[in-house]
Amino acid sequence: MVKQCVRCPPSKPYFNNHSCQACLSTEIFNNTSYQCQNCTGGQVKNPLTNSCQCKNSLYYYNGVNCIPCFFPNYFDYNFLVCRLCVGNQIYDITFQKCVDCPLPTPHFNGTGCGSCPNNTLWNNTARVCQGCPGGQILINGTCNCTAGTYWNGTNCITCFVPKYFNHTQQACVFCINHMIYDPVSSSCVPCPSSVPFFNGTQCTTCNSTQHFNTTSRICESCPVNMIYHISTSNCVCPYGTFWNNTVCVPCHIPQYWDYNTLKCLYCPTGQVYDLISKVCTPCPSVTPLFQNHTCVSCPTNQYFDQTSHTCLPCPIGLTYNSALGKCV
Repeated sequence: MVKQCVRCPPSKPYFNNHSCQACLSTEIFNNTSYQCQNCTGGQVKNPLTNSCQCKNSLYYYNGVNCIPCFFPNYFDYNFLVCRLCVGNQIYDITFQKCVDCPLPTPHFNGTGCGSCPNNTLWNNTARVCQGCPGGQILINGTCNCTAGTYWNGTNCITCFVPKYFNHTQQACVFCINHMIYDPVSSSCVPCPSSVPFFNGTQCTTCNSTQHFNTTSRICESCPVNMIYHISTSNCVCPYGTFWNNTVCVPCHIPQYWDYNTLKCLYCPTGQVYDLISKVCTPCPSVTPLFQNHTCVSCPTNQYFDQTSHTCLPCPIGLTYNSALGKCV
């Protein structure tokens, strides 16, 4: 039979140079040094595993001592330290790893998962609770600007009258075409007719030398020498003058302005120019005699003869009755 060296059995693992011996009840057998040794750093022997371990499950051995590691901390076996999870995570004892706090309590508050603090909102990308940016406040779980202010993508801004907030441009802007913003209809509207002109600040009237152009919606001055006629809403030449396409020119009575020839002309014989109807008309009955381009009355005791278009004296013994228009 061949003799050979064998290891001591597990029940008596220690060889004292004479025989195999069991370690003391408080000792464990070191399979590297083949020696019985006491547990250190507050550890105790686990007889089932023949290993040293901290006596309390909430204590962990860091290589020197048993250290406490209470929830929500966990023991990092790689670095032999007790630590908290990072990034708003919490330690899952079942899976023995850090996991995200679940909704609706996504925020790790130092002791457990909870809701975000007041006036903060959960940012799922950054995984942190954040305050609303740019002057916004939290309303029903959403960041919003306060009433009367508007979000321009960076900050809440205030639009002062007459500007309004354009959501497309994300800026405070003026209405175009000389209109003003109406907050009731949320649209740009024309100024009222009583104050039709928007001067950049408010609706107002044109000054005394100007008139309002309803097409361009601005105050305009009439061309040189012309005046604004309110009833016709047009620029016209002053009384007794006429527009020659450049300026107002005077035509001295009894002449009138002819727009075809662009000249001052006399009416045909027996007619004078009526400034109201702006046409040549026969002399009226009270001044029937056409003389030197003017209508005049017949001399005393004479009548106007329709055939000769002259004034003739009444027959001897008769006098002219102007009321009856004949000699009596």
